[in-house]
Amino acid sequence: MKKITPIIFPIILFFTIFFSGIFLIYNTAFKSNFKTQASIFSFFYDFFSNFKKQEKSQNSANIVLVSQPEINTQTLPELKITEKKIEINLKEQKMYLWQDGKIINQFLVSSGRKGRETKTGNFSVIEKLPMAFGCSEGQCWKMPYWMKIYPANGIHELPFITNNGGRTYFREGQSSLGHPVSHGCIRLGIGNAEKVYNWTATGTPVIIHR
Repeated sequence: MKKITPIIFPIILFFTIFFSGIFLIYNTAFKSNFKTQASIFSFFYDFFSNFKKQEKSQNSANIVLVSQPEINTQTLPELKITEKKIEINLKEQKMYLWQDGKIINQFLVSSGRKGRETKTGNFSVIEKLPMAFGCSEGQCWKMPYWMKIYPANGIHELPFITNNGGRTYFREGQSSLGHPVSHGCIRLGIGNAEKVYNWTATGTPVIIHR
């Protein structure tokens, strides 16, 4: 049996003191309930387990979870869709404004005369202009509150013609309303056309029938 070299004893003593010191520091720092009889292996197992738990806790502390607050849909206002449409009855020579399934206004109109009849069908307002111009039979007319519903025709106020100075010298009379005398457009009276123009949006349905 070989003799143990004397240098082994200092090394064993060193490690014994070293691990005993760590054991005492651990008991003081973490306030463990270790008993002095606890084995050195149990001590190191618990020591490193606690160390990993602390490291994991520190890493998770840096993570901030942001969650969106729940929305109570009962507190949100209901969105009401307002439906508008224009109905034009050529037989009656009348325009009806519909909103939410009810007639809210009506006006006398003048539609296209014989040979220039206004088309019937389902259309929509595809263009709005405060003032439009139309030339027919050698005369150019100004048409206020223009609402185009199909090519070359639309809804507008009674048209008028101006002289070279820009002054009105002829306007279609109010008495023409209720009679089909236009070139195909739907004419409205002075003031009524502006009301319809302001009420109507681009895309508003227009139904024309007899």
